[in-house]
Amino acid sequence: MSTYSPDLLAKVVHVVDMSNAVDLLEEGMLRSSRGRRSNHTTLRLFFIGGILSTTLHGSGVIEHMHKVLVEELPLDVQWRLGVRQWVSGTDGQHKERCLTLDDFYNLSRRLAKYLDYGIGSAPDLDDDERARRHSVVQTVCDTFCAIFDDPDITASAQGWISSVVAIDATGIWSWGRGSFREPEPGAAASDEPGAAASDEADEAAPGEPEGNTVCGAGTGDEDAVPAGLALDVTTMSRAGDVGGGHPHDPDARPGKKTRKDGAKEGFFGYEEHTTVRASLAPSGDPAWEPPLIRSFEVTPASTDVVDVSLGMLDRCAPTPEDIIVDRHYSYKDVFRWKDQLTARGIRQHLDLRGDEQGFIDVDQVKFAAGWAHCPATPADLGTIVRPQPTASKETIDRSIKRIELRQRYAFRRITTPDASGRARWECPASAGTVGCPNCPGTVAAAISLGLPVIENPPALAGPNAPACCTQRTVTITPPALVRKLMQPFYWGSKQWREIFGKRTYVEGSYGNRKNPSTENLRRGYLRVTGVARVNLFSIFPVVSYNLRMLQNWHDRTGLGNPDHPLLAKAPQSFGFKLLTEAESQAIGERFLEAKAS
Repeated sequence: MSTYSPDLLAKVVHVVDMSNAVDLLEEGMLRSSRGRRSNHTTLRLFFIGGILSTTLHGSGVIEHMHKVLVEELPLDVQWRLGVRQWVSGTDGQHKERCLTLDDFYNLSRRLAKYLDYGIGSAPDLDDDERARRHSVVQTVCDTFCAIFDDPDITASAQGWISSVVAIDATGIWSWGRGSFREPEPGAAASDEPGAAASDEADEAAPGEPEGNTVCGAGTGDEDAVPAGLALDVTTMSRAGDVGGGHPHDPDARPGKKTRKDGAKEGFFGYEEHTTVRASLAPSGDPAWEPPLIRSFEVTPASTDVVDVSLGMLDRCAPTPEDIIVDRHYSYKDVFRWKDQLTARGIRQHLDLRGDEQGFIDVDQVKFAAGWAHCPATPADLGTIVRPQPTASKETIDRSIKRIELRQRYAFRRITTPDASGRARWECPASAGTVGCPNCPGTVAAAISLGLPVIENPPALAGPNAPACCTQRTVTITPPALVRKLMQPFYWGSKQWREIFGKRTYVEGSYGNRKNPSTENLRRGYLRVTGVARVNLFSIFPVVSYNLRMLQNWHDRTGLGNPDHPLLAKAPQSFGFKLLTEAESQAIGERFLEAKAS
């Protein structure tokens, strides 16, 4: 954890004020509360205290947010921020007022009352109002991420160079309590059998509690569950209706996540969907860019990933050009996922599932892994299973060699596939990667270069001669099953491995924030319920993480604008002193004089 410093506070205040989040939330609640406006200063301090408490202590608990502001900030800073204020009493005299814990609790209640949009937390909302509230909350979340896209940070007019993002989702335990059950069939609109969360292991911090016990008890508005109170959610439907028992967190849902050891475990809560900028340059390279979170959204667990993911991509400005996904995304129906990316001009980089291996014949051409191959490609190269990262070096090397061998038989793709997957392909013999008797002069060249030679090539005579063997290039429109696997680089190739390996950026963002030494994003980090507040409170660790990644990048590379408020050099520390009552009073009186003037 960090300790308070003036530069940290300055950065947090800059992010909060530049985000315009306070005005956005005030307006959003005003629409619901029929004229009652929230206290602007309290709302601003809510964000400042939340980010500071997360950065300094790994806690999003309201009590800790309040304590940071009233006990850990220097007294003059408290006056400047409005933690302490002079107010006029009924007798006309000025009295000192300090931010109270109830101020934050009351604000939290107002956030829930006027912005809850979950089916469980706000069951009686009409569709338009539910969508409006959701939009308000998500817009606020997006504005905090957008701060880190400021081109002035990089000291370059074009800002960050990389247009690649990695996307994933991780499970977040609810502070509420519920008995875990397997998600009911159809509970999430998933095209992947048996998968309710990410197909890959989450980078959870070691020691994360298992089961469904609540870690401790909160107070006040933090909705603590009394010890020993068991709530059953086994009768909860996808729509959020409750029968038999009422869950403590009405928007949380049962879900499944993958542990580091590969085993599945159940949890009750939410999923954070996240996009992280992925630099294509190695760490330490002058072109390397920090893995900043570009967008995020919290949804109930087991929510289908398609709509929320497309929404996050649409809200990124500019829209990413490339996206790295795990198998949970690429397995989705091609019309719902891959085609939607294509329509947005986004290229997908994906891995293959075990049931997506093997050859598929299309127009007498063999397709494997979304790529066209010579019709005479050896049959045993159709299925090549990529080993797990934990496999031995020998096993991984053997797999790479088999992929490289099959790639020799692959056609050269001449044109970028269109929305239907239609593309023009060149025979591998013409492209110079194999020798073929049907392509004069290529056999001798292949032998001299140590390249494969096609054995038993298709006959060129007769009406069934493949077009790919009688002409240099062919245009093929593949079926949807093939189209969904098409990607810029040949699956398993060196280029593919380099870019797909960048998916660790989004996995690392979860592991980084779940680390108890950083944001401590584990069960108990926050003690509020309802998807609206969980989304808003998730802003704190996202901002804290982005600030740390940005500073680490600047310190390591020396790049960026040193005069930017988010990269400003920390001022020299001169220590501190404990104030006497008279000194404390003198500070307050200075601010009273300023107020009077």
